[in-house]
Amino acid sequence: MKYKSVIATKRGGPDVLQVIENELREPAAREVRVRVLAVPVCLPDVTARQGQTPFCPKVPFTPGYAVIGAVDATGKDVTNVVEGDRVGALTAFGGYAEYIYWDAERLIPVPNSLDAVKAIPLILNYIVAYQIMHRSTKVKAGDKVLIIGASGGIGTALLQLGKPAGLKMYGIASKSKHSILTEYGAIPIDYRTQDFVEVIRQAEPQGLDAVFDGMSGDYFGRSYSLLRRGGKLVGYGNPLSTAGMLKFLGQIIWFSLLPDGKSARPIAQAFHGWIGVPS
Repeated sequence: MKYKSVIATKRGGPDVLQVIENELREPAAREVRVRVLAVPVCLPDVTARQGQTPFCPKVPFTPGYAVIGAVDATGKDVTNVVEGDRVGALTAFGGYAEYIYWDAERLIPVPNSLDAVKAIPLILNYIVAYQIMHRSTKVKAGDKVLIIGASGGIGTALLQLGKPAGLKMYGIASKSKHSILTEYGAIPIDYRTQDFVEVIRQAEPQGLDAVFDGMSGDYFGRSYSLLRRGGKLVGYGNPLSTAGMLKFLGQIIWFSLLPDGKSARPIAQAFHGWIGVPS
């Protein structure tokens, strides 16, 4: 029996994608075969296909950063799931397929009542947002935070998680996206017409408790200056080159050495394996 998957045959746009057939096999020990129900199209999928990340797999490869599916078969010594269970997986690569094979211990349980298509953004965007907000910065009600790239997938997840957490949120986005920010109680800042540093310094002269930076680049150093003593800057942007990654990590190291009571750290979806599944 065969199944279909999508491969990127070379670097480029969507036109480099090609559907191929593969032989369906039985899962190995401690492995499951998952029938894929939904896959998102994530920024890391696009940058990997275009070759705009230092973590590009060799071509040909199958993109697909996350999946939700149903367990189709289990290998020897698998005890945590059974055939028919709804599960998710943060795959990094390989999700654009009718079936995937995955380590049973790295599966995320998904309630059968959830629509797979509606739930699939949770597997990447909301895991990253949860990690940033509740593990890296450990926010509490009343904290003042800035979200850079607030209208993106992870930015929107941060907004949605930040509202029930009781955060006072500022968000940087284009004017056309400001209604999304205000819907979640954030104060929007237009990056085209406003200087976000000036806006924040006037609004929060004591400084911010946290900055969540999905854009990196020039934003990183400027937003770090807005933190109060004890404040935290978390960068989750996707470095688009080796030079960009080295610059990003260099800034992290430099800021960490400053005796100012602030901290900076990376939580980047491009750095496979750095993201933990929230317990």
